[in-house]
Amino acid sequence: MASFDQNMRNISEITKSQYLTVFRNALNVEADPLLEKIKKTPLRANEIKFGMRVGIGGGFGMSEEGADTPQARAPIYSSMTAASKDAYVDVTVSEKTVRLGQSDVSAMINAVADNLEASKEAAKWNVGRMLYGDGTGKLAGVTAVSGKVVTVDDVSCLKEGLAVDLWADGAASAADCANQIISIDHANKKVTLRSEMTGDAGALYVQNSKGREITGLRSIFDGTVTELYGKKKAEHPVLVPAQYDASNDIDDILISDAVAWASDYRSANTDMLLCGADAFRAYERYMRESQTTIVEKKMYVGGAVGYKIVCGQREVEVVRSRFVPSDRMWGVDTSMLELAHTDWDFLQYGDGTIFNLLPGKSVYRALLANYMELICRNPGGFFEIINASDPA
Repeated sequence: MASFDQNMRNISEITKSQYLTVFRNALNVEADPLLEKIKKTPLRANEIKFGMRVGIGGGFGMSEEGADTPQARAPIYSSMTAASKDAYVDVTVSEKTVRLGQSDVSAMINAVADNLEASKEAAKWNVGRMLYGDGTGKLAGVTAVSGKVVTVDDVSCLKEGLAVDLWADGAASAADCANQIISIDHANKKVTLRSEMTGDAGALYVQNSKGREITGLRSIFDGTVTELYGKKKAEHPVLVPAQYDASNDIDDILISDAVAWASDYRSANTDMLLCGADAFRAYERYMRESQTTIVEKKMYVGGAVGYKIVCGQREVEVVRSRFVPSDRMWGVDTSMLELAHTDWDFLQYGDGTIFNLLPGKSVYRALLANYMELICRNPGGFFEIINASDPA
């Protein structure tokens, strides 16, 4: 029978050898169709500095024999800055599970595998959500608190099991921390928590994450976000996407015009149209009624299904996302997006194990970490279509 310490080493080795690759694939590819398409680059410093090219080079010109040739005019670059963000996935296994595993190793491994799967699903969902966020970690505004039940303004970024903090507006610290969501009444936008909320109205954030998430797409599209990568949007129009109003009557002409404008005036090659739930439903209806030519159905690694269509003389993938505002569409050039990261890996202790006994608890914990930031090199080449749902 293996010793207790040997069991812990075995668990560590099995987790690293059999599950790390699974975690990486889930969190780097499967979490969202957008994540599947964008490139991943190595993170080399905590502060990321990159240049955003504006327009084209100015060194072209005509001349004649004996006359001066055109003057060199390098492309215009705007210097951008972003700080990497720290992402962690917590994996736990009880001391009891390990001790009982001394006589039944397979049962111990199965218990650990179940914990790993639960942690993977939680991380996968949150990574997908962060791609569409504004970097603040805000999940929903809270309009009322009554014991364990809070009323919110939006439930699209909430999920059972998620641990959340409640922050009052303008507060310097959270009023309630790491309270777990037990159930969600989607129709009435009411959330039941594990314990009573000690605060009042404000907003829910992912636990310990306020102001610490990656620069997601909402940072680009939300007009209330005034700065992007250290630059004020008001002073740099090329940071601001174009916006179109579908007036609850979405069609291919509007989408084609948006794709063509982004190409003609912002040097963007739109290849993905990310749709909120109502907008996607409205466009599916439009495609059926207008017999829109679908190049093919697009299957993504994570299980999502979209459509590949031709718009603005380009092939564009149309896919639904629960994290895009319901009546909106976001057109993006995925070649301009990249995830700079160190990749996911377990923190290791001096003896090579990844599980450590938590002080004062009979629980062993492993921590999966990644340091990352989402970079966009041409945010002004994106576009947003509002009021893209069916008429009320």
